[in-house]
Amino acid sequence: MPVVLIVDDSEDNRELFAMCLERLGYRIELAVDGLDGLERARSTSPSVILMDLAMPRMDGFEATRQIRMDPELSSIHIIAVTAFSDAVNTQRALAAGCNAILAKPCPPDVLTACVENAVNAARARTRARETG
Repeated sequence: MPVVLIVDDSEDNRELFAMCLERLGYRIELAVDGLDGLERARSTSPSVILMDLAMPRMDGFEATRQIRMDPELSSIHIIAVTAFSDAVNTQRALAAGCNAILAKPCPPDVLTACVENAVNAARARTRARETG
C-alpha cells in the first residue's frame, strides 16, 4: 500500500490524519516539522505528503520548495493542510509547489478523498512511465 507522510507540529493532527488513512490501508510516516519531514521524505519516498504550513524549525512552504528542488522527490504529491487557508497563503503554498490545499479543520471524508485522488494520479503516472 502507498506511503503517506504526515508533516505537522500538532500531535493531535498527526494522530487524527493517521487514524483516518490507516483505516484505508495506507502506511503512515510521521514528521514533527518541515526539517523532519524533508528527512523522512528522503528516507521513505512517500506517494503523498500532508504538509502543515506553520511549523517550527522549517515551515511547510520551505520544506515544499526543497522537496520540489530534489529530483528524487520532486514528483511527490503535496497537500497543504493548514488553518491559514486565506488567499495569500493559498497562493504562497501553490507557488512553493503544493498540489492542493485543505483547510483545517478538515473533515475526514474530504481528507481521504484528496489523498485517494493523489494516489490514483501517482499510480497513473507510474503506469504511463512503465508503458512508454
